[in-house]
Amino acid sequence: MLDAHCHLDDPRIAARVNNDIARAQESGIRGFVCAGVNARRWSEQVAASCGLDCVAHCFGFHPLLHEVERLSDVDAAVARLEEVLRGTLGVEPVGLGETGLHRLRKGSGEDWSIQKTLFAAQIQLAQQMELPLILHVVGAHGEALRMLRDARWS
Repeated sequence: MLDAHCHLDDPRIAARVNNDIARAQESGIRGFVCAGVNARRWSEQVAASCGLDCVAHCFGFHPLLHEVERLSDVDAAVARLEEVLRGTLGVEPVGLGETGLHRLRKGSGEDWSIQKTLFAAQIQLAQQMELPLILHVVGAHGEALRMLRDARWS
C-alpha cells in the first residue's frame, strides 16, 4: 500500500511524525507521497521526512485563497517552484502539487484570477518537466478540466 497524498510537514503532527510513519508501516503502508502546498513549507516538508527512502515528494502551490493571497509575484513564485522541482532542496520530486482550483471560498475576483493564472503556470511547468500533477479541485471541476484540455494535458 501507498499513501498517495499526505502532509508530513503539518505542524499539528510535527512532534509525532516519526511515530506516525512507523505505525503506518506496521499497518502495511510501504510508501508516502508528501504533497507540497507553499514555498514557506517546502523545506519543512523535506525535513519532516527525515531522509526516509519511503517518502517521495511533490511541490506546488495549493489553490486556497489564503495561500494565493501571499503571492505578490506569480512569475517569481513559479520560478522558485521550478528550482525546487529541479532538486535544489536535495530531493528529486515525483510530481508537481498540490495545485488546482478552489472555488467555494468567498473572495475577490482578483483572487480567482490569481488562482487560475497560478494553476495554468503550474500545468505548463509540469508538462515541461514531464511531471504528473497532484490536484486539489473544489467547486471548480469544469474550469479545471477546461484548463487541462486547453493545455492539451494527456
